[in-house]
Amino acid sequence: MCSQVKYSIYAVLLICFHGYGASEEGRAKLFIKTIGWSAEGWPEVDL
Repeated sequence: MCSQVKYSIYAVLLICFHGYGASEEGRAKLFIKTIGWSAEGWPEVDL
């Protein structure tokens, strides 16, 4: 299951999503990442 929420704070676009750490015995994690934009106009997120 994956849920995603996008926030805009101080003109920075963020994405929040829930995941699990396979190397940490399946421990639940909350990720908050900044969304950038490619030269072609596509959203990009560094994981």
